[in-house]
Amino acid sequence: MESGFDGARVDEIARRSRSNKRMIYVYFGSKEDLYVEVLRTAVGAALSSSFQPDEGIDDPREQVAAAVRNYFNFLRDNPAYLRLLAWENLSGGNRAGDAVLSLAASQHEYLTAAVRRGGEQGVFRAGLDHSRLVALVAGMISSHFTDAARHAALSGTFEPVEAEVWLDTILDFVLAGIASPSDKGRSK
Repeated sequence: MESGFDGARVDEIARRSRSNKRMIYVYFGSKEDLYVEVLRTAVGAALSSSFQPDEGIDDPREQVAAAVRNYFNFLRDNPAYLRLLAWENLSGGNRAGDAVLSLAASQHEYLTAAVRRGGEQGVFRAGLDHSRLVALVAGMISSHFTDAARHAALSGTFEPVEAEVWLDTILDFVLAGIASPSDKGRSK
């Protein structure tokens, strides 16, 4: 993951995983197929930890907040994930696009359902585009882990923002931003 797809060598992958290089090709077929499987597994782990229903939560606001918290915590606990995504994006995102898109579509259903239900209940603005919402939230969350030094410099403090402060700010922003005009007072 540190070198991206182009910098990775199957010999090194075999050595680090204590595997036989030939068996990697038997199981995965090619370096590209291995890469796609690594990316699919990583994205699947991120999505399933973030966008799966939390037992006992019925309020759409709480469901969205739980998804945001879960994704934030996943990124905090899995720093290599953002590096993997960065390498994929830097290479044009062409290698694993379809595999990741189909996985993401199935996993986002929980968040989509929560946003849709919130719209039907008048809690969220009607007609929210869930895919854009997911992209915006993911960007805000990942920027804490990828751009902390720049955020500190821009704020003038030159001190990294604490994770919980950043998470609370994101939650406030997202929940207030999607709240229906009649529900603005209950955004958190």
